[in-house]
Amino acid sequence: MTSRAVEVTDGLSPCWPALAEGAPLHATPGWLRAMAGRLGPRPLTVTVRRGSGVTLAGYASVQPGHRPGEYFDPHEALVRPMPDLPLTPASRAAREALAAASPPARWAPYLLLMLPGYECVPVGPDAAD
Repeated sequence: MTSRAVEVTDGLSPCWPALAEGAPLHATPGWLRAMAGRLGPRPLTVTVRRGSGVTLAGYASVQPGHRPGEYFDPHEALVRPMPDLPLTPASRAAREALAAASPPARWAPYLLLMLPGYECVPVGPDAAD
């Protein structure tokens, strides 16, 4: 069995362009440069090394606080009242109870593994693994 190691790099890792060849538009280095700052002030690259090479990478950022109205904010996605969602009465009650017990500030900071454009695709030869 080949050993694996995880590494976190500030910004976009130098290995990203090679790993992202053939990836969707939102994973291209050009898109990430154009959307700089969209998901927060401090982007990170999480890479997985298998043997002597990096075989998987994901784009991430640490979110320091609540981001009202953002699709990726956990409080918004999991707790905020959403009358248009087809939720059961029990689900709505559970969301209301959680919202009352856990204000938005308690959900931060959090690690967001997402590309600007709301896609969550990893890149590299092991992306489908």
